[in-house]
Formats: sequence, C-alpha cells, structure tokens
Amino acid sequence: MDLVKDPTTSTPSRVPGSARRASYVDMIWLPAAGFEASPESRLVVRAAARDIATGADGGGTVLDEAALTAWIGDRNQILRLEVDAAGAALDGVELLLGRVAGRGFRAAARDVAGERWAEPVGLLLDDLPVAVLIAGYGQLVAGKVRGAPDHMRDLCSGWRSDGTMIRAIDAGEPFPVPGVAPAPDLSRADDPLAVQPTLPLPLGALRRRRRVDLLPGEPAPVDATFRDTYQTPDGEGVLHEYIVRTTFGSSGTLGDVNAEPRVLPWIECPAAAAHAARVSGALASDLARLVPTALTGLSSCTHLNDLLRSLTCLPRLRDLRPRL
Repeated sequence: MDLVKDPTTSTPSRVPGSARRASYVDMIWLPAAGFEASPESRLVVRAAARDIATGADGGGTVLDEAALTAWIGDRNQILRLEVDAAGAALDGVELLLGRVAGRGFRAAARDVAGERWAEPVGLLLDDLPVAVLIAGYGQLVAGKVRGAPDHMRDLCSGWRSDGTMIRAIDAGEPFPVPGVAPAPDLSRADDPLAVQPTLPLPLGALRRRRRVDLLPGEPAPVDATFRDTYQTPDGEGVLHEYIVRTTFGSSGTLGDVNAEPRVLPWIECPAAAAHAARVSGALASDLARLVPTALTGLSSCTHLNDLLRSLTCLPRLRDLRPRL
C-alpha cells in the first residue's frame, strides 16, 4: 500500500440552483503577531463559515454567515470565546467557558446553540474539539510531543497497534512526523464566493477548509470535502484531505456514500474510506449521532468522521437552494 498524496487542484464552479456551505478554521500557536491573549492561553482558534445560494443566472447570494475566535489554555480548556452569528452575538456562549474542547463539548455547545445548530455558527462550534486535536501537529513538528497516550491505540485506522506510528513508539523511536504535500490554491479569481475568504496563516499554524455542495436534482447530488494544511516556510502543505460524494433525497436520507482519500499521513489511513458506506441510507439529520457509533476503531478516521458529521447541514441547504 502506498501513501496517498494527491491533493485536489481546484474548487468546482457553483452550479445554478445549488447551495454551498464553505468554512475555514485556523489553529494558531501563541505567541503570534496580532493576537492579544492572557498568559494562560497557548492556542487561538479562529474560524468563519457561510451559506451561499446560486441563482439561475449563476450569481451567488450569501444567506448566512458566522465567525468565531477561541483562546485555548494549556489543558485545552476554553478561556475566552467570541462568536458572531449573522452579525449578532450568540447568547449563552459564556456557559462554554472553562470547558475542555474535547469529549462532551459538542453536546454542551449544541445546547447553547439550540435551533441555530444547523446554521454556520453550529458548524464552527462543532469544529472546535477537532481543531484543537489537529493543532497538535504543530507541536509535533516543533518536537514538543513525546510518545502517545495508550488510549490512542486502535482509536482509528491510522493509529492501529501494528501501524507506522505505534510500531515506532513501541520501538522507542522518536514520534514519527508525517510529511505534507504542497497545497494547490483552491481560490478562484473568477468567483470570490467560491471559497470562504481567509486571513494570512502564520508560520507553524494549521488550517482546515470545508465545502459542502448540494446540487439541483432529485435525489440531489452532494459533493463535500475538507483539507487540513500546515504553514511551512515554503507555504501551505496538505496533511489531510478527503472528498465524499453521495445523494440527498426528498425523504432526508443519503444515497450510496463514497469516500475518496486525497491526502493522508500514513499508509494505514486510507483503509477507513471503504467503511464510510455504513452510513448510506441514513437520515442526514441523524449523522451527528450515528457516525460516532457506526464508524469506530480501525474502521474509522477521525477526520473523515467529522466530514460525514458535517453533512447534517443538508436539510438546511435544501431549504436554501433556489428553485429554478
């Protein structure tokens, strides 16, 4: 089995009669220029997302958007959280302060967001725990990671007990650092709405981009992707990238789910892709609950699972999709 290092080279055009959700999450290790933080903060997560409808003439309209900035402490707790949901603060975010951006956070954030969980602000809150996890790659490159917690064994396809990472750790070798693939530019000069606008990424920081397209048709084709990058001295390099394709029917269910790995860190990682089909036929609105139980252990990939979870936005995108 070979390493998968084939990042996509472009963003598809928006299609008349479609709806697109696009987002980014930046993970920035402190100190970094432009960020004010307390001495306890070690990481800043900044993120933004928007929903766009494309009319019959190909023109796009931003229907909803949100932004978030979180300051993370040395135990991954939320020290400070600023959320802008469609130009207004989100009530109740103070209830998330002090919580660890890990197990249990998503349920608490969903309680705070309430009915707004399906909106872009819900995606940004949902992405906080995995953003903190991904940010660890920056510490790994910096040589600040020693070994791995025992609970990581067989947590996913890449962390299998007989895989590249665990074998190296068990042999007493330095923690292996996966390489990155040069990141093609996904922006489109002909369409400023094609991707979520981003800010410059500091050296050593990471970025996750997401895109979910719901196209016209019945059942409606779905094209979804994410890409994780790391800012090297030579520019952004891709660490993870997946594409998921399926359909979304009037009953609210997914069709056949196909996951295509484009960039993954270890040769063992792509084995998880075939198991994404387990959620074929599921209600899109049920994916946040179903994915963590249907895709576990060696059949799973943490990052692919999150992409599948993000498809809970499909009912909302269907409501936003213009009628031609």
